Amino acid sequence: MSLSVQDLLTLKELPSEDDLTLQLLAFFYEEHICHQIFHYKIRDKRRDIQLRFKTIDLPHLLGIHKIKTGSGYRGKRGFPELKNGNITLDLLKSANIGGYESTIHRILHFPFLYQLIHAPTFIIFNPHIARSMIDAEFMLYNRYSGRYIHLGIKKEASTDLYTPVTFLERKNVYNGMKIVPVDEIIIIPEKKDT
Repeated sequence: MSLSVQDLLTLKELPSEDDLTLQLLAFFYEEHICHQIFHYKIRDKRRDIQLRFKTIDLPHLLGIHKIKTGSGYRGKRGFPELKNGNITLDLLKSANIGGYESTIHRILHFPFLYQLIHAPTFIIFNPHIARSMIDAEFMLYNRYSGRYIHLGIKKEASTDLYTPVTFLERKNVYNGMKIVPVDEIIIIPEKKDT
């Protein structure tokens, strides 16, 4: 059974590889996650976090770079290739079966990102405690389909906006880090040319 973009908004169970395509994920991401600012009022030093997703971030968030290298699979060139159906799961599987098998669960969990950004738990991320190379200031997480979905974010160098730096699925959460309550989430529409 193939899923639709609408189906991905309220997904309860992990989809199979036959249920979704990278093209579907590109449309879903662009229509329901990009072109808006997610404004989180958090209790850490009474900070406001304004998170923006860009279409060019999708190939990285899906982990395409772990399967296939080259500029045609990243950023400005990669997103249109996903959206027009030129980069497919079959193409990635045939290009690098080992990379594909280590990344497919990340791809299959990606639709839960929509639910995560609407109901996150925030932690102040410390890569030293996590023993990680992830360059994130905060990690948003929640549990879906038996796994913890994590979104790492950090402040952009040129603006006050935060941007995603990684998307992960794990069997557990990062321990030993400060949980920061979210008091309010405001979603602000943005022009579609960003």
